[in-house]
Amino acid sequence: MRGETSISIEGVSKRYQLGSVARLNLPAAVSRWLGRRPAEPAARLDVPLDEREFWALRDVSMTIGAGESVAFIGANGAGKSTMLKILSRITPPTRGRVEINGRVGTMLEVGTGFHPELTGRDNVFLNGAILGMSRREIESKFDAIVEFSGVGRFLDTPVKRYSSGMYVRLAFAVASHLEPDVLIVDEVLAVGDAAFQRKCIERMKTIARAGDVTVLFVSHSLANVKMLCGRCVWFDSGQVRMDGETEAVADAYLQAQSVWKVEAPIHERTDRKGDGRWRAEHAEMRYDEPAGRWIFQLDYAAEAAEVEEPALVVGIHRSGVPGDCATVLDSRCMGGLPARIPGRGRIHVLLPRDVAFAPGEYFCDLTCMAGNGVVGNYAFSDQLKAAFSFKVGPGAVFGWDRLPLTSAVMHVRQDWTVEERA
Repeated sequence: MRGETSISIEGVSKRYQLGSVARLNLPAAVSRWLGRRPAEPAARLDVPLDEREFWALRDVSMTIGAGESVAFIGANGAGKSTMLKILSRITPPTRGRVEINGRVGTMLEVGTGFHPELTGRDNVFLNGAILGMSRREIESKFDAIVEFSGVGRFLDTPVKRYSSGMYVRLAFAVASHLEPDVLIVDEVLAVGDAAFQRKCIERMKTIARAGDVTVLFVSHSLANVKMLCGRCVWFDSGQVRMDGETEAVADAYLQAQSVWKVEAPIHERTDRKGDGRWRAEHAEMRYDEPAGRWIFQLDYAAEAAEVEEPALVVGIHRSGVPGDCATVLDSRCMGGLPARIPGRGRIHVLLPRDVAFAPGEYFCDLTCMAGNGVVGNYAFSDQLKAAFSFKVGPGAVFGWDRLPLTSAVMHVRQDWTVEERA
C-alpha cells in the first residue's frame, strides 16, 4: 500500500576479494542467505584496502516506499547491480542491513533464477513456489506467462538448451506475472529482440502505473528510466551521488558524463582542420531579450580580400548526449550567405522568435567552407569540434513560468484550436 515502507537500506557496504572465493560452513551460509545476520560486522571502511580487495558499495542508505518505481543509474562498476543482488539476497552485504516487506521477484543477469536442468514449465512453478505462491495461484497465471514469453513450443525442454533470448523472455514473463510485492529488474532486456523489448517496457509501464508493486530498475537507457520511474538514484564509485526526481537526476548524470569539452578559446585552438582559406576567430550564441530571440555570431578572417562561395555550418549539441544534435545552422539552406563575403567580417544568424532551447549546456561545432570550383561542392576551410559552449537556464518561455520537464532539447511556439465536427 502506498505510504508504507517497502524497502529499508541502512549503511550497506559490500567488499569483494579479487581472485579468491570466500569459504563458509553450511550454517553460516544458510544464515547469511536468510538475512539473519550481516557478514563481517566488524569490517571498517577507513582501513587501507588490500590490493586484492575493493568496496563495491560504501555506506548506502535509503528508504523506498511501497508502490514506488525507482531507477538505479550510473557507470559500469558504480555499484547499482551489486545493490540489486543484495536486495535479491543473491549476495550478502559486508556491513549494514536491508529489510524488505513482501515477496520479491527478480530479473537479473541471464543465468540466475532458473534451474538449468529443469524444463521451462517446471521452472515457472519453482519460481512461484519460491515466492510463496500456491500451485493453484501459479496455475491461474500460467497461460498468461506462456503467452507473454512466446516460448510455448519449448516449455517442456530443459532451459539449459534455451538461447539467451528465450531464457530472458521466459524469465521476464515469470518475474512480472507472479505478482511479487517488489519487482527487481536489471538491464537484461538488450538480449531480447526489439519487439520483445517494447513488450517488456509496456508491461513494466502497466505495473508502475498500477502502483501495487515496488519496482527497482537498473538501466543505461535514460529514455526508459524517464518513462518508467518517478524517482532515480545515481550511484557513483559505490556511493549514492544523487537521489531525487528522475528528470533532475538524469540530467545531472548526463552533464557529468558529457564527452564535450571546450579545450581553449577558438583563436588559440591548434586542433583545427581545413585549408585555412577562411577561419573562425570568435563565436558565441546569446539571447537578445528585447528581440526575444537567439542570435549566433561569428567573427572570421580570410587569407584573401574576399571569400568566394562561402558556407558555414554550426552543429548545436546538448551536453551529455553524444551524437544528439539539437539543431544545425547551415548557410546552404535558404540562401544564408552571399556568393562573396569580405575577407574579414562578422556573421549573424537570427533564430525565429518561436524557438526556445531547453535548460542545459550546449556545445557547438563549427565548419567553415568555400567553393572548390564545382557548383554545390565545397572544401573545408576550418573545422572545429566543440568550438564553444553556451548555457540555458530555466525561465519564462512562451508565457510559461518554466519549460515543461521533458527530454526535448528545443521547444517551438504552438497555436492550438478546437472546432466542432459533425
